[in-house]
Amino acid sequence: MRLVILAWAIGLACSGAAAAQTIAPLEPAKLDLARQIVASTGGHKAVEAQLRGVFQPMMAGLAKDMPETERKLMEGLNQDLQDEIATMIPPMLDTMTEAYARHLTEKELRDLLAWQTSETGRALIQKMPAITQETIAKQLPLIKEMARG
Repeated sequence: MRLVILAWAIGLACSGAAAAQTIAPLEPAKLDLARQIVASTGGHKAVEAQLRGVFQPMMAGLAKDMPETERKLMEGLNQDLQDEIATMIPPMLDTMTEAYARHLTEKELRDLLAWQTSETGRALIQKMPAITQETIAKQLPLIKEMARG
């Protein structure tokens, strides 16, 4: 129940913050740089891999204590949820691109692009799914404990 309330509160806060923003037109040069930044992280393919990398350990951790019938049902629902979310990746990437262009200066966008396309930036981008997966796997017991409380 706490998770439901927490999710509702976060959603409410985010929707209020988004509604309060004034949307200014985006500068074409900044938008182009932002697109390059999103593309440099692997674009659609990388986001989908990260999405599935987040769901798999989380669901595996939750399902391991369930009876087999419930586990199979949860696995099916999990797959359906991942597939549905994957269809939303293109508009999610568009939103991310616009946010970069809106909140960063042209110099910041150029600097970020330079860093992301550097050897270190590319290495971090490549290793991020494993880092995320490990983090979630180690945080899952904390989340389960909170949900029980």
